Amino acid sequence: MLKRLRFLPLIALALTLWAAGPARAQFLILAQDDDTVTELTNGSILTLEAAGIGQTVESRLRIQYNGQANTVARVEEPDLNGSLTFAVSTSADLPLQLQPGQIMDFRVRFTPTGIGPFTARLNLNLSHSRISAPDLNFDILVVLNGQSADYTLSFDLPDGNETLLPDGGVLSFPDTEIDDSTTATMIVTNRGTAPGSLEAVTLDGGSAFSLTGLALLPETIPAGGNVRFDVVFTPTARSNFGGSMQVTFGSGGRSVILAGRALGALLGFESIVDSIISPLEGGQTLLWQDITDVGARTVRVTNGGDVTTDVTTIALSGSDFRLENTAFLPLSLSPGGTTEFLVIFDPTEVGTSSGQLKINEAMILLSGSVSGVPSATISLGSEVVDPADQLSVNLSLGQSYPVDLTGVLVLDFVSDVFSNDPSIQFSTGGRAAEFTVPANSTNAIFGTGSQTVQVQTGTVAGVIDISGLFEVADVGLDVTPSSPPQTTLTVLRDRPVLRSVALTSLSASSLTLQVTGFATSRSVQDIEFSFTPAPGASLEASTIVADVENSFNSYYQGGGSMAFGSQFTATVNLNVDGEVDAVDRISVNVGNAEGVSETLTVNVQ
Repeated sequence: MLKRLRFLPLIALALTLWAAGPARAQFLILAQDDDTVTELTNGSILTLEAAGIGQTVESRLRIQYNGQANTVARVEEPDLNGSLTFAVSTSADLPLQLQPGQIMDFRVRFTPTGIGPFTARLNLNLSHSRISAPDLNFDILVVLNGQSADYTLSFDLPDGNETLLPDGGVLSFPDTEIDDSTTATMIVTNRGTAPGSLEAVTLDGGSAFSLTGLALLPETIPAGGNVRFDVVFTPTARSNFGGSMQVTFGSGGRSVILAGRALGALLGFESIVDSIISPLEGGQTLLWQDITDVGARTVRVTNGGDVTTDVTTIALSGSDFRLENTAFLPLSLSPGGTTEFLVIFDPTEVGTSSGQLKINEAMILLSGSVSGVPSATISLGSEVVDPADQLSVNLSLGQSYPVDLTGVLVLDFVSDVFSNDPSIQFSTGGRAAEFTVPANSTNAIFGTGSQTVQVQTGTVAGVIDISGLFEVADVGLDVTPSSPPQTTLTVLRDRPVLRSVALTSLSASSLTLQVTGFATSRSVQDIEFSFTPAPGASLEASTIVADVENSFNSYYQGGGSMAFGSQFTATVNLNVDGEVDAVDRISVNVGNAEGVSETLTVNVQ
């Protein structure tokens, strides 16, 4: 940004006031900008030059009191009259006393509202005196002169008139034949009252547009002067060309849209995705960058030339790409005519796919890339679990995926005792639990919205393996991580578990017990019955151990038990020699090679 301060007159003068007797007070007044210091006297003109309308420039006024010993100076609030584009401020509390050698600063600001010039009168109200003597006034008048640069941008084409360009305006070149050139002369004019500058000119529009005639920048533009340079349009192919130019002044600048059309015969290509149109050139790559891009791209072929031309070839290679909606060839396109077709990226696996699209002699590269789910985790409380239990299973992604996913948790069971257990399954039924993962989230959703699914551990010793598979919901593409999420649960061989003991019948000489439970090893060797006599009665035998191994082996090896894992219900008839009333209660436990179950008791009386 251009800032200048100009000070008139250039003659420095120390202002000296003499008081009565030998006392003397001296004030030195200096104006300072970034790199210039000028001494001001009464009636001096202080010129402030702004880089542009609305741009603020300021000067610091320093007052230094150089009086003799035993004197003091007083600085009052200054008076400012004239244009409101000027302002004066200080951080000091006024009025302020200065001792000899002390200083204070004012700041004069100029913010132009037009090109000016603007004027104001600044009166510095100063006085001095000997200590305890009356003040002697010493006022200094500084005339403020404000000026501002202001810019216009215009262009002149051959056989045309000079045309002003607003910010965002369009510079349209006349139709130009291929390899010929058309030159537009750009004119930057400073119509202000202060010097300005051309700071920079940048061009964005490919090789069709270029700059010539630019001096080394920045270049000063005097008030009322101008700077000229050329923008040259030199097309090398038949097409519509566009670009932009940024012209930067001492304050602000202009953005210019460049447009030109080359005469000739050439097919142009565009891709259309979600109503966004992008140009395609031969050798350029049409990209499908991630899973959100999978699907169709519309390719538009346009005859932007001045003569009719034929589309003779539209061909495609690459196993993951295909064409749809192509016209019958050869297809004649008149000037301005178009044809459109679809190029579809339909990958069968994650990774990068490549192909080629040939339109007449133009070759467009095709590249599609799909990343799988980076990682996922199946979480549950423990890897060693209790039999006949239900555990909550959670599936989460290491990071979110940009589209909706579907998937399935798959459960597999490897028995430790050569027998399956159909009760080992998910709470949703079966050994597969479907889930979804909404786009840009990380937690799998099961069923009607739960983030967990229950798994039943069954009653047979073995290893339960749970793994997860993922696919993109809309296209059925497998995006399971290279290391799929997996976890294992182990149901250990353990002592039998009794669930209940019930007295099902009772007579004077016998009773029947129903014993239910399970044994993860699918093995039960004995059942122990302990009898507690009724009050006042006695029993000849208090404990009976029944060897039931063969019976249970027959049960577990038979097909009827397979549907129940290791669960059993045993009916035991006990004949009593004597009075059944002598038995108060019976305690039962079940044993195998892994140990003895807890004891359950049933009352007889």
